[in-house]
Amino acid sequence: GGEPLLDNQLLSILETLKLKTDAKIELYTGLGMSELRFKNMISKLKNVKNLLIKVSAENIQSHLEFNRYGIVWADFKKKIELMKESNIPFQFHCTLSNLSLFGFKEFYNYYKNEKIDVTFAYQPRMMAPYVLDDISKTTIKDAIELLPKEVKDPIIKSIKNTPTELEKLNIKELLLEFTKRRQLTLEIFPKSFLEWLQLEKML
Repeated sequence: GGEPLLDNQLLSILETLKLKTDAKIELYTGLGMSELRFKNMISKLKNVKNLLIKVSAENIQSHLEFNRYGIVWADFKKKIELMKESNIPFQFHCTLSNLSLFGFKEFYNYYKNEKIDVTFAYQPRMMAPYVLDDISKTTIKDAIELLPKEVKDPIIKSIKNTPTELEKLNIKELLLEFTKRRQLTLEIFPKSFLEWLQLEKML
């Protein structure tokens, strides 16, 4: 985990591992490195037996660039294609929060031919999927209606609880600080969500 593909010792560690022949090696990455470094790593990683790269992502385009700050969508797509071309096994690991739920349907449909595992963020509590306004919850339910039942049902269950005022206040403060430090806009989020947080003036 972390960002193992930035670790200069990674390849030497993998080469010295003594594992059973059926053991699997999983590397979690957000693909947050230069394309040149990634190409270099891929050329060597494709020789590692039983390797599975788990790509941490939940969104595409501007939603990806907001929730996975530092990642550029065009570069992200290129790296996915490089793994395919190199025949390196990979799958997506999605951690859905109240912020990454917006736009998840688009991600799922874009990469629906790949293996996608979904988990949910409940720590910190302010980022739990249910910390949303009712209109946004309804919009998300409608958006994912055509997704497979095994994907759709856990999402619907994850947004059922009612957020506390403290959770609501905390996610508001996080968004204020996050956007201020990184000079980001909140326009990717629905108006109802921002009004609920009293952040509509930031549109």
